[in-house]
Amino acid sequence: MDFSLSEEQKAMRDMAKNFAEKKIAPTMEEDEKEHRFRRELIKEMARLGFFGCIAQRNMVERRAVIWRLQ
Repeated sequence: MDFSLSEEQKAMRDMAKNFAEKKIAPTMEEDEKEHRFRRELIKEMARLGFFGCIAQRNMVERRAVIWRLQ
């Protein structure tokens, strides 16, 4: 079995790394000390697709049916 990342997965990984280095890291220490939560970063992360997961439609439908039966 091949567990290597696809080109799309590598691109997403690199985008997340760059985002963290450029947008989160510069203010992270100060934000922690001040107990600051930057909502604008969360919105940007959502826009970039960091909060979604990919699942085949038939797997999602099967899980929904199982959940309803329980």
